Amino acid sequence: MDIKNILVPIDFSTGSVEALDIALGHFPNASIVTLHVLDESIIVDNLRADSINIAEHAITKDAQIKLQNLLLAFAERGVPVQTLVELGTPSEVILSYAQDNQPDLIVMGAHGLSHQIHELAGNTAYSVSRKAKCATWLINNGNS
Repeated sequence: MDIKNILVPIDFSTGSVEALDIALGHFPNASIVTLHVLDESIIVDNLRADSINIAEHAITKDAQIKLQNLLLAFAERGVPVQTLVELGTPSEVILSYAQDNQPDLIVMGAHGLSHQIHELAGNTAYSVSRKAKCATWLINNGNS
């Protein structure tokens, strides 16, 4: 399989950072897109309606800065990486991006920051790996 385009969902957990590291290391000639999804349900549950727009803007800006800082650590590899920050349900946004952009591969951590609440919200990695129409490589605490 010729891997040219890779999607790496990033939630800043150890597993997602390792997924990026592995994607960069194994596919140095691929184009990589990192996608951070701001979980809309968590934002809405924790804020009043009149504060949501302000919070979304601030959280989006913070996530963009975190992604840029994360990518600085990998800059010496010279692999082009695009960053995206979207709002919504993580598995739905990742699958929608994959359907619209048709990456050859999705590389993601098996357990993200929401691992503690996966019984309530559903496991993003499991959902994506089951429903994605492209190959998916799940990274489990540094193990493939």
